[in-house]
Amino acid sequence: MTLGESASLRHLHPQSIRRYQPRPQEMHEVVQLLRRIGHTDLLRPPGVDKLQEVARSVPPDLKREIHSVRNGRSGVLVLSLKDCLPEPPRTPRHWKDVCNGQLAPQYDSLLVLLCSVLGEVFRWSTQQDGRLVHDALPIRGHEYEQLGTSSMVDLNWHTEDAFHEHRADYVGLLCVRNVDCVATSVCCADWLEISRADAEVLRSPRYVIRPDNSHLPRYNSTDIDTTSFGEIAALKESPSRVAVLFGSHQSPRIRVDRDFVTPVDGDDDASAALGRLNRNIERNLVDVRLKAGELCILDNHRVVHGRRAFSPRYDGTDRWIKQCNTRALVLRGHDTVTGL
Repeated sequence: MTLGESASLRHLHPQSIRRYQPRPQEMHEVVQLLRRIGHTDLLRPPGVDKLQEVARSVPPDLKREIHSVRNGRSGVLVLSLKDCLPEPPRTPRHWKDVCNGQLAPQYDSLLVLLCSVLGEVFRWSTQQDGRLVHDALPIRGHEYEQLGTSSMVDLNWHTEDAFHEHRADYVGLLCVRNVDCVATSVCCADWLEISRADAEVLRSPRYVIRPDNSHLPRYNSTDIDTTSFGEIAALKESPSRVAVLFGSHQSPRIRVDRDFVTPVDGDDDASAALGRLNRNIERNLVDVRLKAGELCILDNHRVVHGRRAFSPRYDGTDRWIKQCNTRALVLRGHDTVTGL
């Protein structure tokens, strides 16, 4: 297929994943900002408000790099921030052991601080007990699940919370530990070449996307609000029809989940187009091996991401990633999403 015959979406090459090493003075200023924040209770709105206020003081060049994710210059940005952070504690055995940010609090604060440059960091009431910062680390019994706490299988690529209209605009992944160099796999919609015929189908509401398993009660505590889980159950039972591609042909946006998107029953053309899209993404996945202290910020409307399989040891040295979700539009007083 020639370029003229297709709606070519390849504008960036994997090599153009943007990386930035802040200067020593910038690092010093960020450390000062973290001291100004102190041990903020990130579960309460005043703490979030304080971080957003302090985010205005992030050094200009660093702020400009973070904004590169927003302005389309980069769908994937990796910042090297190790010098801003202390040595981490041992990887806990469960996200519940992190104790609402009291374990490695500087990592939580740095993640939320820098992601706040792009907008408002928010939480899902149905994920990890409604915590603002999620901890992706291997948990016994989750080895073969499609969860951020799995290990022995790939966490298949996906748009974060693709099932929901109010999903994150940006996703931040801060590496606390990754001695085994476990890869985060990414693919930007710009890297794909999709035929005009397939693009027309994929841009039509001929698909449904159901909530992933991380939003189920069994992966949360039993004593939290059950109303929100009822909303998730309703979305699983009766999902709305959606398109998996949107935006302009020159700057496409994507909304897909390898395991939780399906075509509408009986729509063979939609099924075939989705199959070709899936294979296209598989061919173009790029592995990013985050090092301790590196922060990866993704445009959740342009980039799908996943994680390669690894063998956990459960000895305190396993991979540990902290994650938060950010939306570009600040909606004061609505920092919690129930179902949404």
